[in-house]
Amino acid sequence: MGLVFTLMSVASSFAQQKSLGYKMTNANVRAAAFTGFVRCATVEFEQKLSQKYSNKPSEEVFEAWMSSKISQAKKSRFNGKLAAETYNIPVVIHIVHNGDEVNSIGNATSENISDAQARSQIEILNQDYRKMAGTPGGANSTGAAVDVQINFCLAKQDPSGFETTGIVRHNITPYNDNVDNGDDGADWETYEDVQAMKAATQWDPTRYLNIWTIRTGGESVEDGGLDDLLGFAQFPSNSGLQGIDVIGGNAVTDGVVIAFHAFGAYSQNDGSFLMNDQYNEGRTTTHEMGHWLGLRHIWGDNNNCGNGDYCLDTPDATEEHYDCSQTYDTCINDGLGNDMVENYMDYTTDGCMDTFTQDQKDRMITVMENSPRRVELLNSPVCNPPQYTNDDLNNFVLKPNPVIDKTLIVGFAEGMVKVSVFDAYGKVSYTEKVYDVDTFFSYELDLSRFTSGVYILLIENKNKKIVKRIIKK
Repeated sequence: MGLVFTLMSVASSFAQQKSLGYKMTNANVRAAAFTGFVRCATVEFEQKLSQKYSNKPSEEVFEAWMSSKISQAKKSRFNGKLAAETYNIPVVIHIVHNGDEVNSIGNATSENISDAQARSQIEILNQDYRKMAGTPGGANSTGAAVDVQINFCLAKQDPSGFETTGIVRHNITPYNDNVDNGDDGADWETYEDVQAMKAATQWDPTRYLNIWTIRTGGESVEDGGLDDLLGFAQFPSNSGLQGIDVIGGNAVTDGVVIAFHAFGAYSQNDGSFLMNDQYNEGRTTTHEMGHWLGLRHIWGDNNNCGNGDYCLDTPDATEEHYDCSQTYDTCINDGLGNDMVENYMDYTTDGCMDTFTQDQKDRMITVMENSPRRVELLNSPVCNPPQYTNDDLNNFVLKPNPVIDKTLIVGFAEGMVKVSVFDAYGKVSYTEKVYDVDTFFSYELDLSRFTSGVYILLIENKNKKIVKRIIKK
């Protein structure tokens, strides 16, 4: 009850905050008119965070810090002191729904997407960030694509160390319903509500990259809602800056949010996928993950020629693009050639995208090695199998066995658990009742006074009886 109250209090605290205004970027105004979707609202929502947290580093301060770190890394690489390393990021996918059934083959009707659709997105991330052969990133139409050397793995351990698939489902009714939901069902209408939901459901961001899939709705993004929004991410914080709060109040909402119908790869559809017909090959998440790792849009979110994305090997651009059927060079005088419409950080269709450049990789690796919460993920063990599977714990584990003096009994249980030990003749040698067990049972059984031989252990919990054979040395 205490945990429920705490989560509700967190959600209420966020949801009741007054909505902070912001100006929608010109790129998103054009994107909404041209495609019917707002491809990415990361920049707009960064404005909100900056307004809310006055101690949040400005873009200029952050980029000065980034530039210094990147220069050090480039120098080390040039001198042969930087070893090639692959980084593994543990992921938990939070599928947020409103009580709908899980989508299944032949019955895909809601935001409660199937495990298959969720897993397909992890596969796309690995294809794109590892430049895998036989994939768009491996094809490398620009000739500039590199292997970023970042892997994404679904977590195998939950925060308590128990077995998980890395895919968790939350039945949550959106906190506000000020705009008609229409026939598709309840949707999330405001950024503030989504932030509240994230804070109430997030797993430890120093151990997991949190991704949420939701049904977006409400008013248009321009009017402060989330209608037709495909995704947004939280930029990384910096560190090592005197007088700067490295967390900036953002830890409890750190992660990536994607519209459920843009999450996954329709090309892998087993009949259980529900996706939109324009952006359905997983590159929305690849794009937002780039923001989460410190990348900016290739046009720098302004209308000027210049190194707006802080990557010298992406040609300057003054605007976003929507397809790769023609070439563009919006900054002829930069001498870098055509705009890189194939870059994952543009707005082109999923089929166009196939490139992260070396400078973009340098930014992402710098973030992984230095930025709070990102750097801690490098030591997270949660992609490793847990000590015990859920099947093990359902049937209880006895370790060690054979026993010299003491052994530990662990397993899933609720309420009262009775532990009994019988000798070879069926006589009760020991019995104990443990009350008020909540989910996980752990009990040290002391057999130091027992003589050597074979004993029978009986564990009783509700209607379950588990029998184990004990060898006492």
